[in-house]
Amino acid sequence: MFISNDVRLLSADCGAGSGQLPAITSEDPPDPELEALFRQLTGTLRDLMEPEDADILTQADLADLTPSDIAARTGCTEAEAVARIARARACFCNLVVLTLSPTKWT
Repeated sequence: MFISNDVRLLSADCGAGSGQLPAITSEDPPDPELEALFRQLTGTLRDLMEPEDADILTQADLADLTPSDIAARTGCTEAEAVARIARARACFCNLVVLTLSPTKWT
């Protein structure tokens, strides 16, 4: 289900497992409105990223490709693919944090 991938992408390096986000299980009832919200949020955040980072993130977290698969597709080494995936996830996480942080007026 698409929402599961988006939730995983949103929570991958942004505090999941630290008690900050509730667990989402396959027993949770489908929520079309929430799914649409996640699709919109993740799509918007991916659009704000560098195209190369967004592509790597999509391949790794939504298409479930391994670093080896990504390296073969992009012509880089597996170590470079791992580094690029980490950078893309960090960028996405930073965008999530910026999006959810309250605006401070000075």
